[in-house]
Amino acid sequence: MDKLLKTTFKTTKAKADIGVGLLFIAFSLFMLFYGIKKWASVSFGSVGIVTDRLFPYIVMIVMLAMSVCILVLGLFDLKQDQKRAAAGQPVAEVEFSIFALLVFLLGLFVIKFMKLLGYPLTVAIVLLAAYYMLGGRKLWQGLLVSIGFAAVSYLFFAVYLGVSLRLGFGL
Repeated sequence: MDKLLKTTFKTTKAKADIGVGLLFIAFSLFMLFYGIKKWASVSFGSVGIVTDRLFPYIVMIVMLAMSVCILVLGLFDLKQDQKRAAAGQPVAEVEFSIFALLVFLLGLFVIKFMKLLGYPLTVAIVLLAAYYMLGGRKLWQGLLVSIGFAAVSYLFFAVYLGVSLRLGFGL
């Protein structure tokens, strides 16, 4: 598992820019046409009223514009890289870590399972996974840290601050 966490892969900067640009264009279009309507409670376009959908629309429009800029610059750099490679000059490269992908997957886990499992159990699972990914190998320490943090943070947010957090499994 340690070898997997330390795995990296290299690509040219231009190809990485194109991939990231396409990814964020797809995400912003998804949010503009589906996500904001589904997850924000008040409709956009109320006359003279600023609603809770206005800010997400602005953010997604700016994200779309910036993503298109990244994509166009990546396409331009790809042509420049081809010229550099033909001339025998070095091409800019970037390195990606599988660790970043695993952290992203932990975030997706939180989003997907928070309602079902609840705040304490979801946070405990994610922190135990993060503990292991960061090099912790003693199960009892990982369980102690993850369960302890989940309990203390739940008590702080739910009891002290009064934030409504799900306990999970319909509670």
